[in-house]
Amino acid sequence: MLGIPTDQQFIIFLNFGLIGIVIGFVFEFFRSFGKVFHFKRMTVFFVDLFLCLLSAFFIYIALFIWNYGEVRFFIFLALTLGIVLYYLIISPYIYKHLILTFKFIRFIILKIIKWKNALQDFINKKRIICIRHCYRLKNYFLKEKENKNEKE
Repeated sequence: MLGIPTDQQFIIFLNFGLIGIVIGFVFEFFRSFGKVFHFKRMTVFFVDLFLCLLSAFFIYIALFIWNYGEVRFFIFLALTLGIVLYYLIISPYIYKHLILTFKFIRFIILKIIKWKNALQDFINKKRIICIRHCYRLKNYFLKEKENKNEKE
Protein backbone atom coordinates (compact mmCIF):
# COMPACT_ATOMS: atom_id res chain seq x y z
CA MET A 1 0.00 0.00 0.00
CA LEU A 2 2.21 2.71 -1.24
CA GLY A 3 -0.48 5.39 -1.22
CA ILE A 4 -2.02 4.61 2.18
CA PRO A 5 -0.26 5.82 5.36
CA THR A 6 0.67 3.38 8.09
CA ASP A 7 -1.87 4.70 10.62
CA GLN A 8 -4.66 4.19 8.10
CA GLN A 9 -3.37 0.66 7.41
CA PHE A 10 -3.57 -0.01 11.15
CA ILE A 11 -7.20 1.19 11.19
CA ILE A 12 -7.94 -1.08 8.22
CA PHE A 13 -6.29 -3.94 10.12
CA LEU A 14 -8.54 -3.26 13.14
CA ASN A 15 -11.63 -3.02 10.92
CA PHE A 16 -10.93 -6.39 9.34
CA GLY A 17 -10.21 -7.83 12.78
CA LEU A 18 -13.68 -6.66 13.83
CA ILE A 19 -15.14 -8.20 10.68
CA GLY A 20 -13.48 -11.48 11.71
CA ILE A 21 -15.09 -11.23 15.15
CA VAL A 22 -18.50 -10.52 13.59
CA ILE A 23 -18.11 -13.47 11.22
CA GLY A 24 -17.25 -15.69 14.19
CA PHE A 25 -20.33 -14.43 16.04
CA VAL A 26 -22.62 -15.06 13.07
CA PHE A 27 -21.37 -18.64 12.71
CA GLU A 28 -21.72 -19.12 16.47
CA PHE A 29 -25.26 -17.75 16.35
CA PHE A 30 -26.36 -20.26 13.72
CA ARG A 31 -24.41 -23.09 15.33
CA SER A 32 -26.24 -22.62 18.65
CA PHE A 33 -29.56 -22.07 16.85
CA GLY A 34 -29.09 -25.35 14.98
CA LYS A 35 -28.11 -27.19 18.15
CA VAL A 36 -31.24 -26.12 20.04
CA PHE A 37 -33.70 -26.59 17.18
CA HIS A 38 -32.07 -29.81 15.84
CA PHE A 39 -31.64 -29.18 12.13
CA LYS A 40 -30.79 -31.95 9.70
CA ARG A 41 -27.19 -32.25 8.54
CA MET A 42 -28.08 -31.20 5.01
CA THR A 43 -29.76 -28.04 6.30
CA VAL A 44 -26.71 -27.21 8.41
CA PHE A 45 -24.51 -27.73 5.35
CA PHE A 46 -26.53 -25.31 3.22
CA VAL A 47 -26.73 -22.71 6.00
CA ASP A 48 -22.95 -22.91 6.45
CA LEU A 49 -22.43 -22.60 2.71
CA PHE A 50 -24.74 -19.59 2.59
CA LEU A 51 -22.92 -17.97 5.52
CA CYS A 52 -19.53 -18.55 3.87
CA LEU A 53 -20.74 -16.92 0.66
CA LEU A 54 -22.31 -14.05 2.60
CA SER A 55 -19.09 -13.55 4.58
CA ALA A 56 -17.04 -13.54 1.38
CA PHE A 57 -19.39 -10.97 -0.12
CA PHE A 58 -19.09 -8.63 2.88
CA ILE A 59 -15.30 -9.03 2.96
CA TYR A 60 -15.21 -8.21 -0.74
CA ILE A 61 -17.33 -5.09 -0.21
CA ALA A 62 -15.19 -4.05 2.78
CA LEU A 63 -12.06 -4.47 0.68
CA PHE A 64 -13.41 -2.02 -1.86
CA ILE A 65 -14.63 0.47 0.74
CA TRP A 66 -11.60 0.57 3.04
CA ASN A 67 -8.73 -0.74 0.97
CA TYR A 68 -9.61 0.33 -2.57
CA GLY A 69 -9.93 -3.31 -3.59
CA GLU A 70 -6.33 -4.21 -2.77
CA VAL A 71 -5.88 -7.60 -1.19
CA ARG A 72 -2.96 -7.69 1.22
CA PHE A 73 -1.59 -10.33 3.57
CA PHE A 74 -2.34 -8.26 6.67
CA ILE A 75 -6.05 -8.26 5.77
CA PHE A 76 -6.20 -12.06 5.88
CA LEU A 77 -4.10 -11.98 9.03
CA ALA A 78 -6.57 -9.56 10.65
CA LEU A 79 -9.58 -11.68 9.62
CA THR A 80 -7.94 -14.83 10.94
CA LEU A 81 -6.90 -13.16 14.19
CA GLY A 82 -10.43 -11.78 14.65
CA ILE A 83 -12.03 -15.19 14.15
CA VAL A 84 -9.46 -16.99 16.35
CA LEU A 85 -9.75 -14.30 19.03
CA TYR A 86 -13.51 -14.67 19.00
CA TYR A 87 -13.46 -18.46 19.28
CA LEU A 88 -10.78 -18.56 21.98
CA ILE A 89 -11.93 -15.70 24.23
CA ILE A 90 -15.50 -14.63 23.53
CA SER A 91 -17.13 -17.78 22.15
CA PRO A 92 -17.55 -19.83 25.37
CA TYR A 93 -19.55 -17.07 27.06
CA ILE A 94 -21.61 -16.10 24.04
CA TYR A 95 -22.34 -19.75 23.17
CA LYS A 96 -23.76 -20.47 26.63
CA HIS A 97 -25.96 -17.39 26.53
CA LEU A 98 -27.14 -18.11 23.00
CA ILE A 99 -28.02 -21.69 23.93
CA LEU A 100 -29.98 -20.47 26.96
CA THR A 101 -31.75 -17.81 24.90
CA PHE A 102 -32.72 -20.25 22.14
CA LYS A 103 -33.87 -22.86 24.69
CA PHE A 104 -36.08 -20.20 26.28
CA ILE A 105 -37.46 -19.22 22.87
CA ARG A 106 -38.11 -22.89 22.04
CA PHE A 107 -39.84 -23.31 25.43
CA ILE A 108 -42.09 -20.31 24.75
CA ILE A 109 -42.89 -21.54 21.23
CA LEU A 110 -43.75 -25.03 22.51
CA LYS A 111 -45.96 -23.55 25.24
CA ILE A 112 -47.79 -21.39 22.71
CA ILE A 113 -48.32 -24.42 20.46
CA LYS A 114 -49.52 -26.48 23.43
CA TRP A 115 -51.98 -23.74 24.48
CA LYS A 116 -53.16 -23.34 20.88
CA ASN A 117 -53.77 -27.09 20.58
CA ALA A 118 -55.58 -27.18 23.94
CA LEU A 119 -57.76 -24.23 22.90
CA GLN A 120 -58.41 -25.83 19.54
CA ASP A 121 -59.42 -29.11 21.23
CA PHE A 122 -61.70 -27.21 23.59
CA ILE A 123 -63.35 -25.34 20.72
CA ASN A 124 -63.75 -28.55 18.73
CA LYS A 125 -65.40 -30.28 21.69
CA LYS A 126 -67.78 -27.36 22.18
CA ARG A 127 -68.52 -27.31 18.45
CA ILE A 128 -69.31 -31.03 18.51
CA ILE A 129 -71.57 -30.56 21.53
CA CYS A 130 -73.31 -27.66 19.77
CA ILE A 131 -73.79 -29.74 16.61
CA ARG A 132 -75.23 -32.61 18.66
CA HIS A 133 -77.67 -30.23 20.39
CA CYS A 134 -78.69 -28.72 17.07
CA TYR A 135 -79.21 -32.19 15.62
CA ARG A 136 -81.28 -33.24 18.64
CA LEU A 137 -83.36 -30.04 18.41
CA LYS A 138 -83.93 -30.64 14.72
CA ASN A 139 -85.05 -34.22 15.42
CA TYR A 140 -87.24 -33.03 18.28
CA PHE A 141 -88.99 -30.44 16.11
CA LEU A 142 -89.37 -32.92 13.25
CA LYS A 143 -90.99 -35.40 15.64
CA GLU A 144 -93.23 -32.62 16.97
CA LYS A 145 -94.25 -31.78 13.43
CA GLU A 146 -94.94 -35.45 12.65
CA ASN A 147 -96.99 -35.76 15.83
CA LYS A 148 -99.06 -32.71 14.87
CA ASN A 149 -99.61 -34.13 11.37
CA GLU A 150 -100.72 -37.46 12.81
CA LYS A 151 -103.17 -35.75 15.18
CA GLU A 152 -104.78 -33.83 12.35
